[in-house]
Amino acid sequence: MSFTRFVTPFPVTMPKSLGGPTAVQLLLSLAIFVVVMRQGAVYGYDSASYIAPAIIRTPLTPWMIAAFRFVFGESWAACFVTFQTLAVLLSCFYFVNAVATVFQPGQFVRLLIFAIVAAPLLAYEIGNYILTEAVSYALLLVSFGAIAQLLLDLRWRKLILLGGVVAIDLLNRPQMIFVYAVYLLALLRFSLREKIWKTTAQTLFVLGLVAVPYVSAALAEHVWNLARHGSYVASNFTGVVQVAASLLYVSDSDDVPLFRGKNYWVSVKKIYSDMDEYRLFAKYRHEVDMNYATYLSGGIRPVGIYTPHSARSDVIYWHTLVRELYAAQVGHDISRQDWNNGKYIDYGDSKTWLAVQNHSADIASTLVRARGKQYLQLLISKLKSHVSLFEMCIVVAMVVLPAIVATPWSLFLSLVTVAHVINLTIVALCTNLWPRLTFYTDHLVLASIVLCGGMAVSELRRKAPPRGQP
Repeated sequence: MSFTRFVTPFPVTMPKSLGGPTAVQLLLSLAIFVVVMRQGAVYGYDSASYIAPAIIRTPLTPWMIAAFRFVFGESWAACFVTFQTLAVLLSCFYFVNAVATVFQPGQFVRLLIFAIVAAPLLAYEIGNYILTEAVSYALLLVSFGAIAQLLLDLRWRKLILLGGVVAIDLLNRPQMIFVYAVYLLALLRFSLREKIWKTTAQTLFVLGLVAVPYVSAALAEHVWNLARHGSYVASNFTGVVQVAASLLYVSDSDDVPLFRGKNYWVSVKKIYSDMDEYRLFAKYRHEVDMNYATYLSGGIRPVGIYTPHSARSDVIYWHTLVRELYAAQVGHDISRQDWNNGKYIDYGDSKTWLAVQNHSADIASTLVRARGKQYLQLLISKLKSHVSLFEMCIVVAMVVLPAIVATPWSLFLSLVTVAHVINLTIVALCTNLWPRLTFYTDHLVLASIVLCGGMAVSELRRKAPPRGQP
């Protein structure tokens, strides 16, 4: 057997494709496209850092923005929104057709799944925002559509293409590391089932499939940062700073002496003073709720229910931690109002941003030794408040389902659920579990549940005796 033919197909014939999208899917897509295009481009708070581009951002979206600006000039934003929206819609078509080809659900179930996976275009306007969400979501759907097909018909070419999609997604958004984790689990499953490590060549091939997606994405990111910004580093600014902010949240003013002698000692004192003045520490969470708008205007007032939209950790992350560290690097104070309006922020100043990232990483490493237990408690409380006991039972059941019902659909549902758990954990490690950060797997899990529910109903109908018979 040649090296290029060693992957033996799973002994089930792949069903024929169910064809292209239905008329209803096309009409629904057209309606979504019209709504998105009427809204036009939306610039989020982070958009400027991708346009700059800044060293704190992963390179794929800045590359695409640069290409669109070069080709389309002043109309690049509208063209970029068109591209993002079409990418998501096409990925929805691919995902629905892929899972429908493998699992053979009915037309109504297909339409319902399509509506679920396309919903983020309207619910979160991911096609409108000049950010990373749309492309990352499109690549996510392509990845899981490919995984669904590989569960039934394993081909090495498809595995290589899947690895390439995963690598591209990692270049776009670090959060997508959960896709890589599920890719590794799927690859492990394929390897155990097909025993594709019997020869040295096969073993090297599998190891290559494991390592190449992550290594190639990391290498491309580092080389880009070296060529563009002069530093051979990873663009992991957001995760590092948000973890530091969460540790500051569970910290207290008594921890200030831990930083004595650090070259950012003055900034730390200002950070802790600001947090104490505006009661941003976790110890104040039951006394008064943090209101984002009044904080920016210089005051604070009780607003009753503590909600994620007034999260202290996010105020700490950008408006306290990053602002003070950045101001120290540029050599002058920056007010909250000026910072919120983007005044004095230079995303092209890579040296300053790297210093902020490095100091944040040192703050995190210093506090984790003193506040690691409280940080873990914070993580658990976020997950508990987001996932009910009933939902947790469902999650556990779906993860262990393949051990009970060893079918491709049960394994697919299990992999989707594992992706959801990893995604929620990654988000909770850094910030609050906002729908805008969890929607990637929220919608994927819901679509998978609908898919499996439709299959169960179809199976019951198939086994039911004909009408008129006992």
